[in-house]
Amino acid sequence: MKWRMVGILVVALLFVAFSPVHGQNSVEYEIEAGADGSASWLIKQSGTDIIVSPDNLTQFQNNVTALVRIAVNVTKRQMSAQAISITSTISGSYVVVQYKFLWQNFSIIEGSEIKIGDVFQVTDLFLRLQGDGKVTLNYPDSYEPETVSPSPFSQDDSHQTMVWAGTKNLVEESARIILHEKPMNLLDFVSRNPVLVLAVVAAVAGSSVGLYVFRRHSKKQIPSASRLAGSGLPIGESDEEKIVKLLKSSRGSMYQSAIVEQCRFSKAKTSQLLTALESRGVIRREKKGRDKIVVLVERNKDAHTL
Repeated sequence: MKWRMVGILVVALLFVAFSPVHGQNSVEYEIEAGADGSASWLIKQSGTDIIVSPDNLTQFQNNVTALVRIAVNVTKRQMSAQAISITSTISGSYVVVQYKFLWQNFSIIEGSEIKIGDVFQVTDLFLRLQGDGKVTLNYPDSYEPETVSPSPFSQDDSHQTMVWAGTKNLVEESARIILHEKPMNLLDFVSRNPVLVLAVVAAVAGSSVGLYVFRRHSKKQIPSASRLAGSGLPIGESDEEKIVKLLKSSRGSMYQSAIVEQCRFSKAKTSQLLTALESRGVIRREKKGRDKIVVLVERNKDAHTL
């Protein structure tokens, strides 16, 4: 009987220890600072003396709007509050209410730094929300703390988190938090710019394929040295040089129609080539019936180059 009474007493003590205390509420603030200067606020209020009603949202919206308006006057910076909402969970007499809103231009962005603190100088900042409570500040993983004052109760740089046990220090000690952007390595660049990286990779791959196809095509189009040698044509000989050589082998003159036939050029191309040679004084042409006689100028008969 004695041991049975002891067991009942232990269970009762454990129940009291792990049960919410009636009339005792707790407040937690979680501030998610963005790289663009905005901050997402989540305020969690839990306890047994919380009354949930449709008027809660209206009251909270009015409080946030008034708070941001005062912050604009204090900091001399433009700000706004958006996406204001409230959700609640009720378990027996225990209630958890979550308030959310987005505070635009909460932080100051200067180059590669995020500066947080001037907003906390607003008189009764947290009292205008839900009162004193634990404050957690989360910051972007691409940044690292440079200056943190007052010192947080705990700090986890691996998870980009700082925690203060209450709001008093932040308000009374002129909070000053400076976050500096980390030097970007290759993995950081890829993770932050996946679309750009994919575009560059696709462009490089496309260029490589195009270059490969072009080289294959060029190899097929350009005759080899052995094929040129077998055709009897000098390697690298220009069309103008072919005409001059043909004239030399014909004692310095021949009909234009014969040049077309032997060089296998079109009439138009032959005419263009002869016009160019004539303009440089390499040849001259004389009308002969419907044809023309092309004469190699004496000074060029023994020339090896044009």
